[in-house]
Amino acid sequence: MSSDSTSSESDCIDITAEFLQAAKNIPNGQVVKSDLFSLLEGTRGLEILNLKLDTTLIKLSKEEENFNTELPLNLDYTLSICDKLLRHVFLWLNNSTLTSTVLSCRYMENLLVNYSKNVLFGINVCNFFDPADDEINIIIEKQQNISQIARKLKDYNFQLKNRENRENSESELMKEMNENQNLVLVHKILRSFFLGICHFILFSLTLSHTGLLLEEEDINTQSMDLTFLDYVDLKLILKEISSSIDWLENEFNYEMSSEIDKIENVELK
Repeated sequence: MSSDSTSSESDCIDITAEFLQAAKNIPNGQVVKSDLFSLLEGTRGLEILNLKLDTTLIKLSKEEENFNTELPLNLDYTLSICDKLLRHVFLWLNNSTLTSTVLSCRYMENLLVNYSKNVLFGINVCNFFDPADDEINIIIEKQQNISQIARKLKDYNFQLKNRENRENSESELMKEMNENQNLVLVHKILRSFFLGICHFILFSLTLSHTGLLLEEEDINTQSMDLTFLDYVDLKLILKEISSSIDWLENEFNYEMSSEIDKIENVELK
């Protein structure tokens, strides 16, 4: 083909016959590879038009296309997302691709896109806010607001428990608590769960690159050029998870002290 990208089809040269003739001389079991591309790129070509691998073939509804990961969710919905993501992790480990499992989740996509675009800001940009927003300060400010709301809810619970006239106090505080609680469930609790999953996937990918789990050219390790928090300190992720457990214990009066102890006692190397 002509080097001019705007050239018409008349500028193209048909090499079909020559190609087929040359292919006849290639012994079975031999691979011909140009220096212009890697074997990995050839492997990626297997995904094209493959119903199980090519995610571009998935038809999204208008509702799916416009799905907003910033909206608040109740506890049941939040837990269902955690459950579904964990199932996808096991599907990936059972020889499915990242693109058709973990990376098919919009929450995961937004979190990783935000991080990959702003790696230097570390865990501060690992969130579900719209990655189309190029103002990094806005993304960080939104996450800080969630932390403030979470602390405020904790204070509200303390006030409710310690007021003499609880019925009257509930009428003053419950409305704002209910509005903010579901927001924190997404941007604090769900977020910390995703951070933990990302680190586990990063650990698994690290093993695969050493040849312990998967072959080097395996398409299952391809992550669409997104990084799974490579430069985020594990201590920061554990801190986020521990904080989420503490908030859940306080908010829903559920004893989770043993789980917190397990996280705090993780040996970091």
